[in-house]
Amino acid sequence: MSKIIVTEGLTKRYGKKTVLNDVSISLSEGEIYGIVGNNGAGKSTLLKIICGLVKQSSGSVKLAKKGIRIGALAGSFQGTAEYVTIRSGNCSYRTDKGGMSFVGGVAGVGFDAKFYECYNYANITSGRGSGVAGGIVAHSNGSTFTNCENWGWIKTYCTGWGGYAISGGIMGEKSSTGKETTTTYCDNYGTLSADKYDWALTPNLKTGDIYAFTTKTKYE
Repeated sequence: MSKIIVTEGLTKRYGKKTVLNDVSISLSEGEIYGIVGNNGAGKSTLLKIICGLVKQSSGSVKLAKKGIRIGALAGSFQGTAEYVTIRSGNCSYRTDKGGMSFVGGVAGVGFDAKFYECYNYANITSGRGSGVAGGIVAHSNGSTFTNCENWGWIKTYCTGWGGYAISGGIMGEKSSTGKETTTTYCDNYGTLSADKYDWALTPNLKTGDIYAFTTKTKYE
């Protein structure tokens, strides 16, 4: 079975206190795992790092294809997109179930991709356990954006404990692991909103004209 989560040497420190120390795990698709430990052992910290809610002090997290990915060109995109215009309409995925959803005007997730003069006018909605949305892409791994604009309404919703809603004009979030994501002459003219379902607890709600969040999590 394929690996869906791999961590290597995960370490997290708060000041002089080490909460996680050199944690390496490898989880396979279709299997069920449990995390057992005393209070303060680092269980919640480990899960938050895997979800991208907390940055590790050192080590890496790699996630296999995960979550719902939606975009006009592709759910996951690697290549070059030039002179792409997403006109009026709605690009939406919203449910009260758990998991993650990545919805972008052009692509859900961009891997080392190049976006040149891409324009989004559609309304984008992403809602799940954690919802991420962006006018061009929801999540970027090492992509470049040049002369890109968003004019649509970017809406995200989250549910459940620790869920997050992230809305960005160009991209919702970018990964700081691997090649750097760059933007040149990009603007947002649309409305951004991040909200929670009524029963959501301790949510993380973030918006940003270019991007809203930086994570060390790298989606593959």
